[in-house]
Amino acid sequence: MKDKATKSNGKKPIFKKWWFWVIIVVVLSAIFGNMGSNDENKPEQAESHIYDNAQVKDVMNGSRTEKIGEYSIIEISSEEVTDEALTDWYFNYVAKNDFNWCMILYTDKDDNMGVYAIDTMIQKDLLFEQDEYGDYSVGDSSNATVYVPTENDTLKIMEFDE
Repeated sequence: MKDKATKSNGKKPIFKKWWFWVIIVVVLSAIFGNMGSNDENKPEQAESHIYDNAQVKDVMNGSRTEKIGEYSIIEISSEEVTDEALTDWYFNYVAKNDFNWCMILYTDKDDNMGVYAIDTMIQKDLLFEQDEYGDYSVGDSSNATVYVPTENDTLKIMEFDE
C-alpha cells in the first residue's frame, strides 16, 4: 500500500506546509491587530478656530515701496463670529501675534462689514473701506459694538455715555 504522499506525486497539499500557516497567522494578526487600534490610537480631532485660515497681508507705506507691517484677514460668515469664537480669536490669535491690526470680513454681507481688532480693542459689525489696491481700512463704525479685553480672558462690551 502506498502512502498518501506517494499517491499525489510526492507533493504535500499547500495547507500542510509550515510556511503557509506562518503567512496565515501574520495576515490575521495584521488584520485583527489593526481593528482594535482604530479608536484607541487615533489622535483627538483638532479643535477648529475661525483663524485657522487667516491670511497675512503686507501693510505698505503711502507710495507702496516699502513694507511697514502686516495685518491679518479672515473671510467667514457673520454667523460664525459668535461671542465664544470672537473671544478665542482675540486671546489666542490677535493678542499673540504682532500684526498692525486683524480683521474679519463677513462673506454674507454686501457692504464690507466685519470685525476689526488691535491689541486693546475689538469693533464688531463696522464697515471697512477698500482702496484701489485691495487693502482695507476702518470705515464707518457708528453702529459697531466695541469690546475690551479683561484680565480674566473675557471680552467686555464697552459702554459709552451719550
